[in-house]
Amino acid sequence: MTDAPINTAPGIPSSLWVETPADSPFRKANSPESIERKQWLDSLNPVLYQRPIKNYTLTVADIQPTVQEFCTPTPGGKESCLVTPYLIHELALPLVLLILLGLTGIVSLVWGWKRQRSLQNKWSVTETVEGEERLLFYLANHKRKNIESQRGQIIAYLERKGNQVFLEKSNDVEELDVNGGNVTDTKPIKITSDHIRLTYREKGRNSEVIIKIEKK
Repeated sequence: MTDAPINTAPGIPSSLWVETPADSPFRKANSPESIERKQWLDSLNPVLYQRPIKNYTLTVADIQPTVQEFCTPTPGGKESCLVTPYLIHELALPLVLLILLGLTGIVSLVWGWKRQRSLQNKWSVTETVEGEERLLFYLANHKRKNIESQRGQIIAYLERKGNQVFLEKSNDVEELDVNGGNVTDTKPIKITSDHIRLTYREKGRNSEVIIKIEKK
């Protein structure tokens, strides 16, 4: 299609149509190539702007933005390629933002999956009394368990809320120290350590138990 000038009718002699090779099928008005070219040009519906310059007429064809060449032939067998650099310039930032958004979504999904899995896992709680360690119970999410003395008296309550643990003093003990700090009321306190040292007074006797929480 590029053999023929855009505003020249097919089938005219070489004396007028000098830009087109002598063996070009576009020289024949009824050739398949000429018919296809005419249909293609008609589909573009160009608006022509013409200006005579001495023995020539300069014609500029304004077409709707429905067809765009990636590379346009230029003299000397070369090509002028402007579409790809333009697309790269215009789409680089949106593409980077899209990639970052996708990565953020993936990270959020992985984090959410790990968090959900961690909430479903039960934590093991052990106690050490006089150097002897034993398993007390498994603590599930939103569950509350008793911590009892050797005599079966409730020392405190251990409650899990998500990935946080809270300890509440029992009224059955006279005094309770948690990791060296005295607890005087039954208001739940947040535990930030996996090891809890409980010192309590039971029937006039001081005792100690070490609680270990293993998060899986």
